[in-house]
Amino acid sequence: MDVRRSVFEVCFLLQMRAALLNTGTELLLGDVQDAHLAFIAREISPLGLRIVERRTVPDSDAIRLTLTELFPRCEILFVTGGLGPTTDDITREMVAESLGLKLRQDPQLLSSLQKRLQVRKIK
Repeated sequence: MDVRRSVFEVCFLLQMRAALLNTGTELLLGDVQDAHLAFIAREISPLGLRIVERRTVPDSDAIRLTLTELFPRCEILFVTGGLGPTTDDITREMVAESLGLKLRQDPQLLSSLQKRLQVRKIK
């Protein structure tokens, strides 16, 4: 990968603010340890980006409220969690609602995911 950048690109990236929103009640209960901050910060650092704010919220309306607070404060927002199969994983719905988007299921993507899970013997 060529990491050389023009002066314009570097100045633009340095002005971009990145934030991290961790969602999941299990994180706040201490049931799961978060490794996302270290990983994401390490991966974006070579791009000249850094995390300027991090928040962790439970699986509740706090997700939507925090998204609303963070959207105007950053150009890049990393959101982790909420993609599991349990009923309390509502991150997708909260993000879609906050952005005024409608969730939809893509049959082709669903089929592809089902095949990948089947190969790995995951139900």
